[in-house]
Amino acid sequence: MSEIKQLQKRLEFSSFPSDWQLTSVSVDWEGEPLVLLGEGKPPRPDRDADIDTIVKWMNSPPKRHHLLHLHEGTVSEVSFENPMGLVTTTHIQPFEDGWLIAEATGGHARICDQAGHPVWTLDLGDASEHVQTTPDGHIWVGYFDEGVYGRGIGSAGLVCFESSGTPVFKYDEFAAQHNLPFISDCDTLNVSGSTVWLSYYTDYPLVCLKNFKLEQVWRSLGANRAVAIRGNRLIIFPVYDKPYLVTRTLENPDTTIWELADADGRLLSKLAGGPPETTRTGWYVPFQVAARHGRVYVYDEAALYELP
Repeated sequence: MSEIKQLQKRLEFSSFPSDWQLTSVSVDWEGEPLVLLGEGKPPRPDRDADIDTIVKWMNSPPKRHHLLHLHEGTVSEVSFENPMGLVTTTHIQPFEDGWLIAEATGGHARICDQAGHPVWTLDLGDASEHVQTTPDGHIWVGYFDEGVYGRGIGSAGLVCFESSGTPVFKYDEFAAQHNLPFISDCDTLNVSGSTVWLSYYTDYPLVCLKNFKLEQVWRSLGANRAVAIRGNRLIIFPVYDKPYLVTRTLENPDTTIWELADADGRLLSKLAGGPPETTRTGWYVPFQVAARHGRVYVYDEAALYELP
């Protein structure tokens, strides 16, 4: 069973200056989107570019980053200079009265004031897939496999830090206590105050924590990249070239496919690069998804959208 869901446009990307490139989209603790852009990198290579060209582009640092924070119908902008030449700046979250901006590799995180000026730094561990903060100063970090199988704190799979950078929760210890599978790759994290939802390889359970204690676990949710929770309903972005969302309830594993269209009726739910225009890297899903709480944001090369 499938349905078409029409998205609401939140931000048009064509208005950006020509040397600004989209870096990431994340969601703050109120459910509002955070759009991070890099200024001054060379143009992004085509998908068919050779690996040397792609690596050279990836290792080219932007001059600065710009945050567009969409909140209650307004867009505010904060700029962060990049004097250290950082190249994996991916994570941006509100932190106390300012911002936390962090690298995906290396663990370097800057705590900045409201104007984007650095105040101090933290080490959050190498190979972070997700970083989400809470109003009480906690920093939740989920790690991908290079961190999990490395020698640093990322080997715990998921860690909660205090605002000082001191870890107060490590998932590997928690999983051993509760006979849960260990994290090889923390694919999905959704932090809502004291409640934390996560799903991960291997086995892809959906685990709900509350106040650092196990609330409930659902086995074999299926491979996913994002999960939003609306009451007892889950909205899931699956992986492995699935160009749509899936919805189900917590109680019933039967799913419905939600194909996505923008306000003009343009269908986003299709595999790009298919015959007769197959790329060197094969088919791909031409949009990405960020979710937190019950909010779902979809973005492609044209715009940022929200699922009503």
